[in-house]
Amino acid sequence: MILRTLCILAAVALTASGLSAQVEQVHIPKLHDVTGVAADDTLNIRAEPSGAAAIIGELGPFETGIEVTALNSSGAWGRIIAGETDGWVSMAYLSPRPFPSGGVPNGMRCYGTEPFWSLDFSDGMATYSEMGGAQPQTGPFFAARLYEVVSGFDIPLPNHDLSGVIEPASCTDGMSDRSFGWQLLLLARQGNDRHLLHGCCTLDQR
Repeated sequence: MILRTLCILAAVALTASGLSAQVEQVHIPKLHDVTGVAADDTLNIRAEPSGAAAIIGELGPFETGIEVTALNSSGAWGRIIAGETDGWVSMAYLSPRPFPSGGVPNGMRCYGTEPFWSLDFSDGMATYSEMGGAQPQTGPFFAARLYEVVSGFDIPLPNHDLSGVIEPASCTDGMSDRSFGWQLLLLARQGNDRHLLHGCCTLDQR
């Protein structure tokens, strides 16, 4: 039953994004660390992918765990989350980390609205929370790569069960100007009730 649910969700996600036909063309969001910046200097975050664009923030010379959610057409600039909006950083000063193997990457956080909810993955455990709802629920999750970089998971929780698929795709939360690099289709099951939720996810560790 779990495998069937995940396969259905994966088919829906892949059909919606066209990812099954163009995985190699999709930017896979990865974590990066600042490199090549002097200890007394900073790396500028700019409003657009250009050295002439306005500076809207900065990264420290030893900052780590920065998720690049997209690249510009030349690949010289990477888009990152900068507060409640997007910013661009020169890729010449970012060193990529290898993309983790296995199911859902450790530390991934997902969010959704209507209702507001969050889902955090850490050290083999998943925590699901709803704004104004009951206490957060935590339990082990079971995950696998269903298609290249598409992750499917199942989470049995005390009050209900969750199954979902996470894939690389541009995603917005509708509450800010931030652009995320992952989207989530989440099926919540409680008794005979079924609810399909959509959310955005991030690996950013800042």
